[in-house]
Amino acid sequence: LSLCVCVFVLLLFAACCLRNVCCVLFYSASRAMSVVSLMAGGQDRTTFVGVVVPEEIKVLGKRLSKLDAGLAGQVTKALISLCLEEFGGEAGAATATVSSVQAAHPELSVQAVTDLYAGVRGLLRAAFRQPVGFCKKDVFAEDLSSGLGIPQPLVAAFTKAVFAKGRHASIRERAGELDVRLPKLDQFKWRVDVAISTSSLKRALKPSVLMQMTLSDGRVHTFEVPSDQFHALRYNVAYVLKEMEELEQKTALQ
Repeated sequence: LSLCVCVFVLLLFAACCLRNVCCVLFYSASRAMSVVSLMAGGQDRTTFVGVVVPEEIKVLGKRLSKLDAGLAGQVTKALISLCLEEFGGEAGAATATVSSVQAAHPELSVQAVTDLYAGVRGLLRAAFRQPVGFCKKDVFAEDLSSGLGIPQPLVAAFTKAVFAKGRHASIRERAGELDVRLPKLDQFKWRVDVAISTSSLKRALKPSVLMQMTLSDGRVHTFEVPSDQFHALRYNVAYVLKEMEELEQKTALQ
């Protein structure tokens, strides 16, 4: 029984990481299986936004294509700076708002500026969600122009914003500070109790596992697991780990 409890403890720690691992695998699978038809050297590949281009990014390309090149450049740079300040990837407090951008360019309607802001923000969010080094600069630029309809003169502004040195790290650090997370497992204690007798049986000798978990937020949970439920939990955790190993061997995830 002690050996089984030790195995259970190891599996329990693995199960604590299971949700995050499954999220990563699901993300990788969706990236690998999503296809956006972009002819790049005769090969189909996927843009960094995934298989479904968000509507606001589609509208962004259309809006920018209809604007004068000079005006489109000024508005795009202002909105990029606004989004970077909002994401925490640029030092200093936000010095601009969507309203101030619209006031600086009265020839644009409020709806036009709002659409442009939503598109720029969505595009930058999709770019910064990529792991560092996942997308190369030249591939990113081609995705913008060929796949998302961003005018070529504006591609450099987006590329500079995304691939600036240290930009990913600062934004991820800021996101980590604001991220809502479940508490982590700080401490785990257990012991095996054996019921020698009960009110109905003089000789029971029924084992059970008493567990105590201390979470990172200070909460303590104590519970008892009968031997049959312990074995069921041990089997289910082992089964999930086996499924994860088989999923990692899929060609789409390699």
